[in-house]
Amino acid sequence: MNTVVFSLAISIVSLAVTSVNVYFTTLRPARLAMTLTLVAETSRGDQRIVIPTSISNSGAQPATILNAKLIESSPERQSLWGAEFAAPVSAMIDIINGMKNDGSGESLFVPFQIPSNSQRQTVLVFTPTDTPGFANALLARGGKTLRYTIVLNTTAGDVTVAKDVTWPGVTNGALDKAAFGVAAAPQDVNAWFDTTTPVPYPATSP
Repeated sequence: MNTVVFSLAISIVSLAVTSVNVYFTTLRPARLAMTLTLVAETSRGDQRIVIPTSISNSGAQPATILNAKLIESSPERQSLWGAEFAAPVSAMIDIINGMKNDGSGESLFVPFQIPSNSQRQTVLVFTPTDTPGFANALLARGGKTLRYTIVLNTTAGDVTVAKDVTWPGVTNGALDKAAFGVAAAPQDVNAWFDTTTPVPYPATSP
């Protein structure tokens, strides 16, 4: 009798382990997350907000990014931007500085898939919309803190990330003269750097 009970218990545990494994490797729905550590703006040529992103999927099912929008917010007003272009990370500097696309840079945004248990790095290039109630202009000014809210429309539901960015003093000249682009890290990234403490120089052997 004890042998039968023991064998049954082993079978139940084995079935439970198999079920959990099947769920996490085959059945678990897509779970998307988006990370961004830089926001850039340029008015050279056209007004654009350029954001490099890393989009990960920790689920067992793929998900498709259908569209993306960006809300740029100040205490006084907001502007709404749509993702019109996408580009590889290697092309970001050229895009910020308004250089012409040589074929290796940006292309029109089209839906793209994030396979299961994987991630993708891409640069999203946002252009202004004419949506009523929103300003149709870049809001960044030197010394000003703005909030940037990105919303991805995906087959797994909307994914939202919001970051606060304080713009450097060169922002006004860069955007007003349309001479070059300007970039800044979100406040949480800067705060991480600010927590760094000096590391003692390692002692050298005589």
